[in-house]
Amino acid sequence: MAADNYKIHKAKAVGRWLEDHPRLKILWLASYCPESNPIERAFWEVHDKCTRNHTRKRLWTLVKDVKEHLAKNGPWKYKVPSIYYEPDVDLALNNLYLEGILGLAA
Repeated sequence: MAADNYKIHKAKAVGRWLEDHPRLKILWLASYCPESNPIERAFWEVHDKCTRNHTRKRLWTLVKDVKEHLAKNGPWKYKVPSIYYEPDVDLALNNLYLEGILGLAA
């Protein structure tokens, strides 16, 4: 599971939940790098195409525009950059984890 570095994702309650679910591993995305987060890129595009400077007078028409945009260009087209799938990166992250350098922040 990939997560950005938003502070609530590293809350103590999240850490305790993750300890109870050891099969789930977190891949922390780079700090201050929303370009590496696929959902951020999807949000940017929705904002650019639908909500920025819109001329809709009613909220339901704006919501309809967003739904139509996502139906046509859905977020499934946004992929995590290939760097996150590189064997060397996986090995380096695993080594950091095993050395206790990489882990959850309390």
